[in-house]
Amino acid sequence: SCSQPRTACACTLPGSITEDELAREVSDADLLLMCYTPITNRVITEARQLKGIVKYGVGIDAIDVFSAMRRGIPVVNIPDYAETTVANARACLALPDAFPDLQAAPLLCAGTIGFRALRMTGDATRLGLYGFGGAAHILTQIAIAEGRRVFAFTRRGDTATQAFARELGASWAGSSTEAPPEPLDAAILFAAAGELVPRALEAVEAGGTVVCAEIHMSDIPSFPYEWLWKERVLRSVANLTWLDGREFLAVAAGVPVRTRVTTFPLDQANEALAALRGGGVNGAIVLQVAT
Repeated sequence: SCSQPRTACACTLPGSITEDELAREVSDADLLLMCYTPITNRVITEARQLKGIVKYGVGIDAIDVFSAMRRGIPVVNIPDYAETTVANARACLALPDAFPDLQAAPLLCAGTIGFRALRMTGDATRLGLYGFGGAAHILTQIAIAEGRRVFAFTRRGDTATQAFARELGASWAGSSTEAPPEPLDAAILFAAAGELVPRALEAVEAGGTVVCAEIHMSDIPSFPYEWLWKERVLRSVANLTWLDGREFLAVAAGVPVRTRVTTFPLDQANEALAALRGGGVNGAIVLQVAT
C-alpha cells in the first residue's frame, strides 16, 4: 500500500491478492504493471482512470483483453523482455526436424497439454473433444492413429469447424449442445465454458473420464449426482512434464501430425485473439515475430 497520494507513487501489491482486494486498490490507478496476477473485467471496470496495462513476461492469458479493448485501454508486453536467456538443458525439448517453425509452434502448448489430457483418458476408444481448435485438431490426428474414434463438439452453427473435424477423420461432428450419437468412453474439454462439464459427464458411459484441459474456466453449474455416479471421473490438467513433451513430440513426428496454422504479425496480437474467440479460424493461430 502507499502512504503518499496515489498520483505520486507506485504501489506494490502482493501476488496473492484477491480480486476484491485488487479492485479496491486500483480504483484510481493510471497504469497496471503485472506478471501473473489476473486482471479481470471487474478489475478493469473498477479502475476508472486506467490508461494502460503492461505485462512483463510472455503471454497475456491472465488479462481480459476484450474488456480493456472496449474501454480503449492498450495492453502491451515490455519490449525486449527476456529476449536472450539461458535454459537448463534438462528442461528443454528437441523439436523434430520434420516440423517447420510455424507448424511446430502449436505443438509447444496446445499439443503438449492436449497430449497429457489424452493420456489421462487411458485406452478410451470413443473420445469426445469439446472445443475444436489448436489442441483438438492435433489430438484428433493422434487419436485416430491410435485406433480411437473422435466425436467433435463445436459452437452451435459452426458448420465450417465441424466440416474441418470430419476432414481430419472425426467419426461425428456437431454442436456442443447436442448429445453424441452414441455414449462416449471419455471426453476432453478445450472450451473454457463450465456449462459444458455437466454435458460431457452426461455423455460419457459409466466409468468414463472427463478431463478439463483449460487454464481458466467459467463456473461449473450444479448437475444431478447420477451424471457423476457409476465411477465416472472428473479431473483437470495443470502442467506437463518433460517426459510428456518428449513422448508427445516423438508421437507427433511418427503419425505424422500436420498442423494447420493461421499467422498474424506480433503487432496484431489483439486481432489474433479476436479471431480466436470469434471462432472464425480452423486449427491454430501463430504470432509471427519476424519474417
